[in-house]
Amino acid sequence: MNHFETERLILRRWTVNDADDFYEIDSNPNITTPIGWGVHKDKKKSLKFLNILINKNTEWAIINKESNKAIGCIGYNYDAMRKSSVMSRNIIYALNEKYWGYGFCTEAVKRIIKYLFEEENIEILCTQYFSYNMRSKKVIERCGFKYEGIIRMFEKKQNEIIDKVFYSMTASEYNEI
Repeated sequence: MNHFETERLILRRWTVNDADDFYEIDSNPNITTPIGWGVHKDKKKSLKFLNILINKNTEWAIINKESNKAIGCIGYNYDAMRKSSVMSRNIIYALNEKYWGYGFCTEAVKRIIKYLFEEENIEILCTQYFSYNMRSKKVIERCGFKYEGIIRMFEKKQNEIIDKVFYSMTASEYNEI
């Protein structure tokens, strides 16, 4: 499927025309650091990364219907933590800092959850965040994910050791929502 709609958002494939909006997200360390991306300081590097997203069929731009601006990105990948015999996916997302606190990310995540369970028929959906990223924790919990656990000392960044927190939702849990 190429695009989805919610009350305030359109989730559609990225295009080269989104380069400026993507760079606005990709160059902000307040956005990229908590999700583990590198900060892109020049538009060429950002465009190269955007082209990777354009060529994936599992990534969408989060478009604000009111402004027609790409305000974030959302997608999924295969869950490397589980065996391939389980139909599982891992959801990922980022939102332009100017749009934090308005429920846009929760709205987009809920729509992708619906797609993955109802159209892709996955058995379990996973997500995670670095332990200091309380904004992601709130989105994850608002969307109905259940706490799985922590991998302590998951990564070292700038001499700081960071834990990673894992959540999931099974198909039966989704059907109960």
